[in-house]
Amino acid sequence: MDKFRVAAINADPAKPTESYLRKVKSLDCKLICFPAYYRRNENLPEMTRLAKAYKTYILAGIDEVNSRSGYKSVFLFFPDGKKRRLHRKTILANFEKKDGFREGKSIKVFASPFGKIGVSICLESWYPETPRILALKGAEIIFAPAGFGMKKGLKFDFYDNWRDMLKIRAIENLAYVICCTNAVGEKPLGVIINPEGRILAERMGEGIVTTTISLKWVRKMKTGDYEERIAAKIRLEKRQPGLYRDLIRK
Repeated sequence: MDKFRVAAINADPAKPTESYLRKVKSLDCKLICFPAYYRRNENLPEMTRLAKAYKTYILAGIDEVNSRSGYKSVFLFFPDGKKRRLHRKTILANFEKKDGFREGKSIKVFASPFGKIGVSICLESWYPETPRILALKGAEIIFAPAGFGMKKGLKFDFYDNWRDMLKIRAIENLAYVICCTNAVGEKPLGVIINPEGRILAERMGEGIVTTTISLKWVRKMKTGDYEERIAAKIRLEKRQPGLYRDLIRK
């Protein structure tokens, strides 16, 4: 599927997931993204049922919690009733570690009906390494769900920082970046950015962000076969990995 409609939902976790899916249904979105930390592992059956009932793919943050520890994860739910864990967060905030969560140990890209997709959860997107590894593994869409509003616990907001950082991640990795945030406390930010760093759709506040994306165009960009509208044609094969050893030193 080269061209399709996607939705990112700034959702209130206290509200039923189905209340958002009813609103999205008329938009004919093939893939729907919910925020990070949106549900817990006991909600897996519910999310599986909803993806099947609405005949759509749903990507959502799931806190996998047991009596001893847990992971901050993202799952993809299929319209045929299947589900798949896509990612466990590899960079945790200090308070998450204190709450007993553990770091994920891998960064993977998955082939889907919507091209190659990868996930960078909340804090991970502030670091360039996770999105870059996803790009090197072929990701065409990077989902970057966040946990909370852009002012939680701070004396200032960082909407501009977050937006600009996501635009950079899209440009430097030649991928669509799709972000949504839990509508808790401060205004959440939802945004869909193309590989040139152009914002295709954006919303500050609870609700739906939606647009149509084209993977055919992304694939042209990755080969350099496109109209040059950014400063330089970025080709990942021009990198010099032999010079980057310092990046893996602690």
